[in-house]
Amino acid sequence: MNSLLLRYCNVLRGVVIAYDNVKAIPFARIQNEMPQLEMKFSARVLVFRAQIGQVMTGVVNKVSNSHVGLLVHDLFNASISSDLLPSDCTYSTDNETWTLPSDGKTILVGTRVKFQIKSVEFERDVGMISICGSYVSDNEEEENKGGEKKRKREEEVSESPDTTPTSSPKRKKKKKKKKKKKAE
Repeated sequence: MNSLLLRYCNVLRGVVIAYDNVKAIPFARIQNEMPQLEMKFSARVLVFRAQIGQVMTGVVNKVSNSHVGLLVHDLFNASISSDLLPSDCTYSTDNETWTLPSDGKTILVGTRVKFQIKSVEFERDVGMISICGSYVSDNEEEENKGGEKKRKREEEVSESPDTTPTSSPKRKKKKKKKKKKKAE
C-alpha cells in the first residue's frame, strides 16, 4: 500500500493521500503457476480528486511574470498562467508581485489565492499530478454561489406538486376513521 501513497491511482481516479484499517480478505490463490500468491485486501483510503471547474485555494509559492505557482493542501502543485489572471493585473519585477486593482489585492509568496481548475494532468509513470487554473476573486465566487442558490430555488418551484404526494390527505382521514370504528 505504501507504493500507492502520493501517486495517482487509475482505479481510484485520484491521488492516495493516506490509508488505514488494512485487512486481509480470506482469499489466496496461485495464478498461472507463478511462485507468488494473489491475495485481496480491504482498506480505508483518503483520495484527492481534482475536478475541472472546482474552486480551490492554494498558497502562493512562486511568482513570476509568466505564472503564479501554488501549493494546494501543502501537497499538490498548481499554477495560474498570467493569461488567466484578470486583465487589469500588473506584474512588478522589483517586488515579484502581481497587483489586482479590481480586488485591491497583491499576490506575493505566502498569499492565499482562490482559483478554478481548468486542467488536470497526470504523469502516469511517476504518478504525479499537475493542476492548472484561473484566478477567482472573492466577488466572483460569491456571485457564483448566489447563482447556484437561485437555480436551486427555481428548480424547487418548477417541480410539479402532482409527483410528490403518494397518497392524498383524504385517504389518510378515511383510514383514521376506519381505525376508530374498529377500535370502538
